[in-house]
Amino acid sequence: AITARRVVAKTGSESGAPPTGFRWLVVATCAATYALVIVGGIVRATGSGDACPDWPRCHGELLPPLESDVLIEFSHRLLASLVGFLVLATAVVAWRTQRHVPVVFWGALAAVGLVGGQIVLGGMTVLNDLSPAACHIAYNYNTPVDVAALKREFERIKAAVKDEFDW
Repeated sequence: AITARRVVAKTGSESGAPPTGFRWLVVATCAATYALVIVGGIVRATGSGDACPDWPRCHGELLPPLESDVLIEFSHRLLASLVGFLVLATAVVAWRTQRHVPVVFWGALAAVGLVGGQIVLGGMTVLNDLSPAACHIAYNYNTPVDVAALKREFERIKAAVKDEFDW
């Protein structure tokens, strides 16, 4: 027999699972971030990183010239803007709906800081004509990441999410 409790549990309202909309926002944010990494690789491989000499505009315009290198670099900037807004939206929704799940809430806030750092670094790279590779190496060097510790933390988070949401 289907009871009201079973129906509510399946929708996630009573189980504590994040709302479906929040889950889709997180998936969209992850997918856009992955695409940004891919497009960033294309920018690097094609040498298009200096195709837009100013920031945040490109050649002083909101819409850049229709040249392949410029369009590759500008598409990276547009996608980075989308990722920035998605990460910010994820943090706002997490603050409004997931404050009771610290790993989700603080993870979303940490993402805002990390993406913000990358945005500042990208702007500094363009405005000061710095080597993109050197800037990103410096940023990553100053962002302490120990792979073993990262793996342990991932396993801890995965277990906490599984326990919290019964996944």
